[in-house]
Amino acid sequence: MDCQSTRTRTARKPHQCCECHSTINQGEQYAFTSGVWNGEPASFKTCHNCWEILAQTSRYVNLTASECDDYPYFGGLVQWFDNRITCDFQGEAFVLEMAEAIQVPPQQLATLLCIELTKEAAA
Repeated sequence: MDCQSTRTRTARKPHQCCECHSTINQGEQYAFTSGVWNGEPASFKTCHNCWEILAQTSRYVNLTASECDDYPYFGGLVQWFDNRITCDFQGEAFVLEMAEAIQVPPQQLATLLCIELTKEAAA
């Protein structure tokens, strides 16, 4: 049986976000998720920015019937978004539309995906 729990913690030492690989500095809050998946125990530390995107993305998937079982997995959030980028739909246009769909600020998503937005788009 798979199970998991998530708690907000305050870092006592530097950690690395499992999604964007940025440093979670001492004193910063982060999401700590631990559990058992497919019989294997694991734990993940997620920075505030990525946790918010992950939560909103999961909500979006719940509301999108065609993708009901296609949740991003821990450590795979960037890949989940990369799988939705196409030759005709990428970069700034992708960030703007997807940020609206998952209801996060475009700059927040652009930071995760390492995509630079124009000043007009970031406003």
